[in-house]
Amino acid sequence: MPAGKTTLIVHDFDKDPTIVDYGEYPKITTENTGETTWIKFHNSLYETPGVPTTLRLQYQYQYILDNDTGERSEWFNVGEPVLFGEATGWEPVTVNKRIEISSGYGYNYYRIRVIGDDGSDQGSLQVFRWSLNDYSDYWTSYVGSYRQHILSRYRVGNSSYYGRVYQYTAL
Repeated sequence: MPAGKTTLIVHDFDKDPTIVDYGEYPKITTENTGETTWIKFHNSLYETPGVPTTLRLQYQYQYILDNDTGERSEWFNVGEPVLFGEATGWEPVTVNKRIEISSGYGYNYYRIRVIGDDGSDQGSLQVFRWSLNDYSDYWTSYVGSYRQHILSRYRVGNSSYYGRVYQYTAL
């Protein structure tokens, strides 16, 4: 193991684990409370058991613009697209707090886009859960936290272990 904080992802007991360096935690200093959470997205998705995906994946998020109406922002990228075994850096993600005078939490919505070799958007990542469906999810996000979003399991052929993102708190 390298020195420093790292994430060790065991994705196959017959293969070396993926080791991702935490790197430096970025910071934003504000006069009051902030509006940023930090996400590091990992791609550990398999197509089927023993077959890592070859897809280049772009993780994206939306945040709620207006807590009364539920209106959402446009989609924003979380870092650059990643291949199997890769991760983004710590990427800033905007949080619109649900309670104004608080340290803050809000809801963020996520999707994953498939990026072609030429850099073009090939559409939503589809995962098999009784049928092929576009991947989407939402998480409660906390201002100032650092969370890892790890995409794992199987994209096709297994509705019990369908591809999904797991969230872990780093700091």
